Amino acid sequence: MSSMRRPRLINRQHAEAAGLRDELAAGLLAPAAYISPKFLYDSLGSRLFEAITEVEEYYPTRTEAGIFNAYAEQIAASIGPGCTLVDLGAGNCAKACKLFPSLKPARYVAVDISVDFLAESLDYLQFRHPEMDITGLGCDFSSRLDLPDEIGEGPRVVFYPGSSIGNFTPDQALDFLQQARDASQGGGLLIGIDLGSRKPKPVAFEEVPGTWALLRDRLRPRQQRRYKLPSFMAYLLNVTIMYSSSRQEEARRLSDLYFCPPLERVGMLQWQRFDSITRQGYDYACEVLDAMTDEQLKAFRPRS
Repeated sequence: MSSMRRPRLINRQHAEAAGLRDELAAGLLAPAAYISPKFLYDSLGSRLFEAITEVEEYYPTRTEAGIFNAYAEQIAASIGPGCTLVDLGAGNCAKACKLFPSLKPARYVAVDISVDFLAESLDYLQFRHPEMDITGLGCDFSSRLDLPDEIGEGPRVVFYPGSSIGNFTPDQALDFLQQARDASQGGGLLIGIDLGSRKPKPVAFEEVPGTWALLRDRLRPRQQRRYKLPSFMAYLLNVTIMYSSSRQEEARRLSDLYFCPPLERVGMLQWQRFDSITRQGYDYACEVLDAMTDEQLKAFRPRS
């Protein structure tokens, strides 16, 4: 009896360890400390993200699945059979796996920063697809996308779903796309982008409900509620996005005046500290404005 085929695993994390440590330290020591989302994806973080994709508020995964189901044949016709499918940020490989029946790739290369989690996913994937040539590459592709010779030559389809390109600044995104084009070796790029179709509805300040109105509405049956409040998981998800380094940098770039008060560490459930946090933010803003010259403040004064 022949032994079962095993996936290959190429681990570049050891070679990149020093650079990743320096990048992490630089973010934590910055005046406005930040941490890139990629550092959250160890084995536990990857499983937590899997759970987040199942909640109602996280729509990208469901939306992409619907797109793949509806347009799988058109995608396959454009790409052609027998390609090398390079999956960036593969995670549990579930998204790429759904494309296997239509794309019929000859080789699958899964790239992810979480090496241990990737290895477990590939073992199961190889069991389900014993005939396929499967390779895993553990590396940080966000800073440099350099595929090894072991994955083979020829055109490749670089697959980057999940709208994760939104984690990059515009300059970083352009550099990444150029690297992806070079890595494809004349193949193509299959990418998922959130076009921001869920735009918030403008609401006048007078229309914002008060605390008691929200509480009374919360006590009504779900079908009769007037206001749709985010769940706890939605708050957690939004906080994670707001504090990603790319979002913070983009906010700085687009703001005329950016305030980032040095707040003390506050627990998520320490509601009693809300007033003190507000006071700290107000005092910090006053200090910044007091330190500005009349010429600097002139741009922010209303014109008569």
